[in-house]
Amino acid sequence: MKEFIKLIWNKFIIEAIIFLVLCVIFLIGKYLLPEKYKIRTTKFKEFLKTVSMLFASIPNKDDNIFMLFSKSKNIFENLFHMENTGISQSFELSDAVKTSPSHQYEIDGRFMYTFFPKFYHMAFKEEFLFQVTPEEKIVNYHFDLDGEIISIIAMRRAFSGQEINFLPSFGVTKGTSYKKLINLLFKQVENKLYLTVKNDKLDFQKLDMDFNQENYIPNTNLIETLRKEIDTFKHKGYQRSYILNGPPGTGKTTFCLEMSKTCSGKIIKVDSSVFAAIGDNSSRFLF
Repeated sequence: MKEFIKLIWNKFIIEAIIFLVLCVIFLIGKYLLPEKYKIRTTKFKEFLKTVSMLFASIPNKDDNIFMLFSKSKNIFENLFHMENTGISQSFELSDAVKTSPSHQYEIDGRFMYTFFPKFYHMAFKEEFLFQVTPEEKIVNYHFDLDGEIISIIAMRRAFSGQEINFLPSFGVTKGTSYKKLINLLFKQVENKLYLTVKNDKLDFQKLDMDFNQENYIPNTNLIETLRKEIDTFKHKGYQRSYILNGPPGTGKTTFCLEMSKTCSGKIIKVDSSVFAAIGDNSSRFLF
């Protein structure tokens, strides 16, 4: 009996020592190392899982051929990562955002799939944080939006033969609205944006149309009245919309151009195919 208790006690001591060593390694790696070399929670868990699997797969004299095959298969699947890594990627990104106290975690697939790939290259600074896989890395993109600095921490994925894309989850500077960044699209096209659909994807182009305004005399009183209405609704947090009706050539488009000069200076033309392609909710999000 004494021998049995001694054996159990020795195993308990060994397990306690191993546990403490792992805790020290994890805490040092996660909080004391430089950002690029810090241990990520999911990576550490995967490491422990791999080590446990290797120890469990050590053959012994009682194993038959089927047991040996099963243990070999487990080693092969684990070492070559034959499993879904999507959840792991999200945890990696979440960890990166949590280590930055100036950022908050967001999930918005419409923004990251449809809009962000169109203007991420306009960041005045790309700060590499760390590499997740050979094709995936986490980057902090810094944007200057009329003097307001907004940064986005995103997982950038660049697979061979595919366009660069991003995970729907990301980090954004606290106290800022990431949706404002859509205004960067206007900077690329001199504030004249044309939205259409190409190959089942939303496409952004410059509105390249010439309008003869030489003989057009704008109704300044009407424009001023509408501008005041728009400002009133804007201050109350509402969006004011107008529908212009009339046959071709009566000045609807020209009036919109003149009206835009008194407001934000931006104008957007939307092809009807856009609403069918991205749906009503995304259309509301865009506008």
